[in-house]
Amino acid sequence: MPSLDELMNLPGATGAIEFSCIGELGDMRGELERDFAEVVAQMCAANMAIYRMQATGWAKHTGEQGFDGDRRKSGHRAAPGFRLRPGISALQ
Repeated sequence: MPSLDELMNLPGATGAIEFSCIGELGDMRGELERDFAEVVAQMCAANMAIYRMQATGWAKHTGEQGFDGDRRKSGHRAAPGFRLRPGISALQ
């Protein structure tokens, strides 16, 4: 998993955050207001939970594997401006 400093080196990155699976804000980089970063952390954790639920439902319904947002090496585009990986997010 890339570090927050590595994420800040992505073209256009304005901030990077670390978050827990329940949306608690950890460390952060960039010019972010803490209140905003806390909301982003909660949103990212909620999105990861939804992705896991969808992947589990897909696998159980179809018997196929591979629809797992947690394993995408390039990250998953969650919403305009956000790049999501388990536990961290970079804002672009």
